[in-house]
Amino acid sequence: MSVHDVARALPAVPALRALCRSTAMAEEVLTTDADRRHGFNSRWSETEAPLHHTPWPEGIAAYARGYRRVFQRHPNAIALVARRGVRTEGALQEYDTLLGTLIGAGCDPALAAETAAALDFLVIGSALETYTAGFTRPPAAYRPAYPALADSLEAAARIDPAPTALDDRGFEFGLRMILGGLAQQLDAARND
Repeated sequence: MSVHDVARALPAVPALRALCRSTAMAEEVLTTDADRRHGFNSRWSETEAPLHHTPWPEGIAAYARGYRRVFQRHPNAIALVARRGVRTEGALQEYDTLLGTLIGAGCDPALAAETAAALDFLVIGSALETYTAGFTRPPAAYRPAYPALADSLEAAARIDPAPTALDDRGFEFGLRMILGGLAQQLDAARND
């Protein structure tokens, strides 16, 4: 009997059903087959390019976007995943592929590890907390005491007023900074 079967058999007690859904979500994310699985796995994100995509920045960007979407769909799993070590063959292979892609692009192994860590921090941080949800008042309400904040939130809303648009643009900006900065660093090293 699965957790979903138990949830269906329960009386209409919302708290019990919610507990079962949370447990099922945790099982989905943390099973040995899915432990620390990120974006390019076809079960999670069928549209993403694999990490061995050429050119490498496109493959890694697709990986990071898919990885973020997994945690956006399952935000409560972040704390569970963060407490677990990377243990399964699939997860270890995934990290090995990411690091191998970075090394193949010209990173030394230490820089590859730093870049992988930066991608993890960007992805998990952006899925854990939204920037825009932290500001609970309309932008103009911040103006008297915080004019730069009000101006910035208003300008961002003029670009796209959707609630998640600034968060998405911030993630993409961070991703461009990581991958663009890395590409510049690797190009400079090749030209030395």
